[in-house]
Amino acid sequence: QMQLAAQNYSYTLGLRVFFPTLSLGFSQSDSVMFDSPSDTTKKSVTVSLHQPLFDGGRTLFQRKVQKLNLTLARYSLVRKREELLDQTWQLFYQVLLIAEKRRLQDEFYTIAEQQLKIVRTERQIGMITEIDLLDTEIEVKKLEAEIQKTKMEEEVALYQMKMICGLSRGTPLSLR
Repeated sequence: QMQLAAQNYSYTLGLRVFFPTLSLGFSQSDSVMFDSPSDTTKKSVTVSLHQPLFDGGRTLFQRKVQKLNLTLARYSLVRKREELLDQTWQLFYQVLLIAEKRRLQDEFYTIAEQQLKIVRTERQIGMITEIDLLDTEIEVKKLEAEIQKTKMEEEVALYQMKMICGLSRGTPLSLR
């Protein structure tokens, strides 16, 4: 954005190409000759005014191209800003969804642990077989693995959110 402002300022200053230029010059020459009556002192002042009349439209065309490039850069900056805003919102909602998924998985895990206790008790009294108990334990372990995977997804999404917001890696970020 600052670069765009500098380019805009440069474009505005570019108008001086069409203005006349004034040059002032001064020179002085003293020559002294020994044993000669012809010592000279010479001073000259020059003033020149330069006004470009016609350059085939090249300067005007260059200014038009520069103006178009500035307009393009401005639209590009607005588009990039909108894209970043959109990505930020998408990441925000993704983090919220993952957090809700993890909360539900934690509830399911609590229920699964209680179910596992019941299945162990049923196995002790002989109502179910060892295979049924092992199946239940495997399902609980699968749920633990899914919870770990969801935690990793949440960490990655939070890290991406920090990066897109320009926060450092160690900055805490909580969306609750």
